[in-house]
Amino acid sequence: MTCLRFATACGMSPRLRLDLMLNDFVASALAVKRIDILSDGSPWRPLIHVRDMARAIDWAIGRTPGQGAFVSLNAGSDEWNYQVRELGEAVAAIVGGV
Repeated sequence: MTCLRFATACGMSPRLRLDLMLNDFVASALAVKRIDILSDGSPWRPLIHVRDMARAIDWAIGRTPGQGAFVSLNAGSDEWNYQVRELGEAVAAIVGGV
């Protein structure tokens, strides 16, 4: 058995998800030219692309019993772990005038 704990998904979607912090930042920057950060900006937010989520699920499905009876792991990347402040600043720089 395998338990995957995913970081926050990101990537293209046919549906707008304003419940996700990064999407909310972009929508707010575009709509009102302002990003409201509801903390001091220091919390970390790990991200994972949906393509990488699919790869992790494929790996978990194909895992053989010889690799351990039960595995629980975080699915994400240290390279995609950002502070909330950094994400807000990146969105503001891309949108401009925020």
